[in-house]
Amino acid sequence: MHSMASMSQQWKRFTFWFGAKSRAVQIGLGCGALIALCACGSTTSAGATATSTHAARTATPKPSSGPTVLGGSGQAFIDRYGPLTIQSDASAGDLHFRQYPGVALDFLIVDLGKRLADTPGDNNAASIIVAAPPDQKWTMSEARTQCGAFLPADAKMGQSVPVPAGHAVDYIYHSDTLARVFAGSAFQDAHQNLVPPGTFDVLYLYAGANATDQVAACDLELGSQQTT
Repeated sequence: MHSMASMSQQWKRFTFWFGAKSRAVQIGLGCGALIALCACGSTTSAGATATSTHAARTATPKPSSGPTVLGGSGQAFIDRYGPLTIQSDASAGDLHFRQYPGVALDFLIVDLGKRLADTPGDNNAASIIVAAPPDQKWTMSEARTQCGAFLPADAKMGQSVPVPAGHAVDYIYHSDTLARVFAGSAFQDAHQNLVPPGTFDVLYLYAGANATDQVAACDLELGSQQTT
């Protein structure tokens, strides 16, 4: 049985990112995105044009890597939100996306199952943190819209739990899909007791104590460990 981070550790982790000092972001100006536009005019034959048009119509669409939700594949997040930011450690399953300008804060952080001691699910999202812009917090309605996009399609909410000290509220859900992705031992409560497989919670972190309509981030985790 593994031991995942407690809610206080998660909060400390986020506030470290949120409070980090501004730093310049080095941007490499490469030519990898160069698009070759061949406006050949009269030198382009009708046959070549017809071949190009036919190829465009019959091109095979890129296979989908799946939904970007808790339990989804890490590759799905890379395909949709990539590239990874410099704060990522992909080899360890720590994926960061879309850094806010001038600060060491990313919009989206995905931890894969390989960061747990359980298999299967090594390459699937076991934790998702979504952060509001540092200079503009979300209302609770906005936060639930932003974070709801990362819930499994079959997620069913069970209850909400106010977190002691008034800095967050936790919503507990169940998803049969998650129960099929991760081992049963991955689903624990705040005291590391097993809970029904497929249980997960979404913690909405307030910008300040009891600031219930000023949400700084949300944290989706397996089990119900964020209630304390």
